[in-house]
Amino acid sequence: MSKINPMWTAHNNLHNEGGEGYNPHEQYITESGEPTWSKLMDRQHKVERIMDGTSIDDPRYAELAAELATLKAAIKLDMEG
Repeated sequence: MSKINPMWTAHNNLHNEGGEGYNPHEQYITESGEPTWSKLMDRQHKVERIMDGTSIDDPRYAELAAELATLKAAIKLDMEG
C-alpha cells in the first residue's frame, strides 16, 4: 500500500473547508474529470442566451455569432475525437 504524502493531505484539508468547492491537490487530479465538450457546451449555452437578448444591429452580435460558430465546431471535434 502506498503512503499518501502528508503535504497533499494538508493542502486538501486547508483548501476544502467551508463548502466553497473542491480544490484538489494536483496529485489527485486525473483525466477522468468533466469532458471538454461539456464545458464548451456550457459556454455555448451562455453565448446563445446573450445573443437572445442582443439586437442583431448591435456590433457585438457579430462577435457573439462568430464565437458561437467556433464553439460548435470545437464541440463537434472534441466529441468525435
